[in-house]
Amino acid sequence: MAEFEYGSGLDIEELLEQSQRQEERRLENELARIQQQLEQRDKVHNELVEELQQQINQYVNRLQQLYKQNRGRNGKREQLKSKIDEFYTELRTEKRQRWRDKTELEQEQRKLRRELEELRDGKSLYDRLL
Repeated sequence: MAEFEYGSGLDIEELLEQSQRQEERRLENELARIQQQLEQRDKVHNELVEELQQQINQYVNRLQQLYKQNRGRNGKREQLKSKIDEFYTELRTEKRQRWRDKTELEQEQRKLRRELEELRDGKSLYDRLL
């Protein structure tokens, strides 16, 4: 019976190690992408919260001025109160959505870190197949 010979250019162990390195790079790239998303979302969230806070402050100041004038502008006061409530609702919604979004990204990040750790801590693919 003839013995099977591998070609000199074909090294299974090297191919498996290369595959493992590529997987490590893929996981590292995914982790970097998630970190960028977290940072970008933090920035957008902070800008939106700041904008909403400014709008709330504007409407509160206008409402205070109407109370100081002590005129019969109850309709205008109620409109301002309603608008302030809308901004507070939007602010709460934004904070809740940011928390959910951040939690999802962090879960994905933890999963990828576990995969990367397992890949690095484990034997090479070649050793595992043997």
